Amino acid sequence: MSGSKGLGVKLLRHLGWFLLPAAFAVGSGSTFAQDLIAGPAIESPAEDSWTGVHLGVSIGARLSDAVWTTDCLAPLALPGTCPNDIFGGSTRIGNDNQASLDTVAPRFGGYLGADLQVASFVFGIEGDASRADDERFRIGIPGTWSVDFGPGQNTARIESAWDASVRGRAGILVSPRLLIYSTGGLALLHQEVSASCEGSFPEGWCATPNFDSESAIAVGWTLGGGFERMVTRSWFLRGEYRYSDYASQSFTLFEDDAFDSIEVTVDQTASAAYLGLSRKF
Repeated sequence: MSGSKGLGVKLLRHLGWFLLPAAFAVGSGSTFAQDLIAGPAIESPAEDSWTGVHLGVSIGARLSDAVWTTDCLAPLALPGTCPNDIFGGSTRIGNDNQASLDTVAPRFGGYLGADLQVASFVFGIEGDASRADDERFRIGIPGTWSVDFGPGQNTARIESAWDASVRGRAGILVSPRLLIYSTGGLALLHQEVSASCEGSFPEGWCATPNFDSESAIAVGWTLGGGFERMVTRSWFLRGEYRYSDYASQSFTLFEDDAFDSIEVTVDQTASAAYLGLSRKF
């Protein structure tokens, strides 16, 4: 997808911010760090069971890359002609189209799951829900303005509020209290797409001032992995990274004015890195 390479570079830049505390805890020689990782003395390794139901909270970041594509100008006024560029040499639909709107935002959430330990392997299922208000906008609605007249003060905006997933989980114990795992499954993302027009056509797009906002739940897949440390028999610390890819969503904006209407497609991916603390029951 467009923007994936830039997404990976930015992820590497920011990933360390959120896994640094865990790395410090693992490697620090301080008494506090040693106590956190070692936990209370466990008399019998056989009692270090990972089987059970767990509930946890997480803090981290979500790096989103959304690609806005304007597919049609005035689809309600010119049905059956899309994609189109009725302006000929002005090539509005071919200008600044596609456009990438990416951002990083703090992400807070929770997760609930159940695990089963079989020898040195752990299998489970988990669901999570998180919120990260990653709002981004740009001047000019992609694919609607011409080089001759410019974008005016029109704006395009994409906002992703909450995300959720239902996943399987499988890992191997490298020690009785340290699990390395992979995870993957169904991913959901709430998207809101909006645009504003100042009504100064042929500069910009709309003939009259206009604003519209549409929302949808994008469905996709997520895949990732991480580590989890048994701090005590009831408390677990983890670090996880996941990449998510969502199906394209189509929106029709400015529907109240057929000649101002535009048809838009949004393609979005997201990367999330977080630290989590959970309790097993």
